[in-house]
Amino acid sequence: MEKIPPIVKTYVGKGKEITLHIPNVGYAKKNHLLLKKRGITHEMIKRNMELCGFDVVTYGEHKGTKSKITTKCCKPDCDGTAEKTYNNFITNQEIPYCKSCASIVRGINISNKRPVVAIRNNERFEFESVEEAARQLNFTGQSVYHSLRNCTIHSSGYRFEFLD
Repeated sequence: MEKIPPIVKTYVGKGKEITLHIPNVGYAKKNHLLLKKRGITHEMIKRNMELCGFDVVTYGEHKGTKSKITTKCCKPDCDGTAEKTYNNFITNQEIPYCKSCASIVRGINISNKRPVVAIRNNERFEFESVEEAARQLNFTGQSVYHSLRNCTIHSSGYRFEFLD
């Protein structure tokens, strides 16, 4: 089995820079490469994680999509780990970075506020940032960001896009 090459993304802001090699779950989903069925097995989880490019350290007790998985941080020279469920890594496409790298990325993202637009039917609202959109519409910042990143419609019916 061949691994899908990672997405190499560099975050830059206010004197900080971090380059991540992010497992390409989106490509695997888009091209129907992931094994999936009701009652997913440990072997299927292992194959899907390896295919997407996760560097798995340990697998917890098998509990289907709620199985806990510890992976190495996606920053190449970092020794940290991330522990999440299979569902978070694959279904939600969460990035496997350690707490230290997560705080760096979060700091860069906060300092690099990007304008966002929320669209529903004929309504269109512009905001200075994801955080402002979430605050004004009474959503969590994470749910708005996931909707943006995954190009999905938020549970409220809004579609979010970056303006730049």
